[in-house]
Amino acid sequence: MERVIQMLVECDKKARDLVQQAKQQRQEELDHLSDHKYAIAVQYNKKATSRLEMMRSQMEQEKTEQITQVKKQCDAQLAQLKETYEANKDRWVDEIVRRCIDG
Repeated sequence: MERVIQMLVECDKKARDLVQQAKQQRQEELDHLSDHKYAIAVQYNKKATSRLEMMRSQMEQEKTEQITQVKKQCDAQLAQLKETYEANKDRWVDEIVRRCIDG
């Protein structure tokens, strides 16, 4: 009978040891997962930041190109207006004076 009790005690001790090992292994896995999760988050943030910077740079370049294009268009229109003015200013002044005088 004593031998049976001793075997039960040994089995219980082995079972408790196994449970303790399982708990420890579980905690180690949780710690590993936590570290892995953090590493993934850091990697994702780096990629997102890199992509954001690339997009920001691209948008800045596009904005600069658009501004340059609009300035060229404005300069061309201004040159056209000046050319039209220079070509017609005397005739326009004469026409305005004539209309003012003739009523």
